[in-house]
Amino acid sequence: MTARKFIGQLRYNLSDIPGEYRTLAMHDERIAGILLNQGEYRHATYFLVQSMEKHVRATIYTRVDPNNAYYRERTRTHDVDALLTFLLEIIDVDDTVRATIQQQLDSHVLAETRFGTLHNDLRYLKYSDRHQSYSMLTVDMHDALHARERLQVLKRFLGDMTRL
Repeated sequence: MTARKFIGQLRYNLSDIPGEYRTLAMHDERIAGILLNQGEYRHATYFLVQSMEKHVRATIYTRVDPNNAYYRERTRTHDVDALLTFLLEIIDVDDTVRATIQQQLDSHVLAETRFGTLHNDLRYLKYSDRHQSYSMLTVDMHDALHARERLQVLKRFLGDMTRL
């Protein structure tokens, strides 16, 4: 019996976890741009959401120890909304400032868009008990451009968060 092969090679002892996440985020954004230009809106949107997720993780890991099991577990999700909620939990501000930041995040940064389940909705069919059928999320150019715009605003917002 032949031994199974693995794809790629792991790099160990990474020291700049926020920087590694930023690099991954930039690569996802670059690939999204290529896919967007090719009219592959679903896949472009997926990579834009992935970039958002990694930018938020990078920001979180500038504030907490990425080697701490609690923080690793709290950031294990692919849900951008949940990651942003956790980011707001760990910033050192009073409740009034936190509520203001949350309102700004919801209305200005995300433009009231829910990104939480997109990582799955863009890749898989979903069964609806209510409709008793499978469904598939359709994504057009407008959706992909909206996600790209939200990513740009989110990156600026996260940059401003480093000042808090």
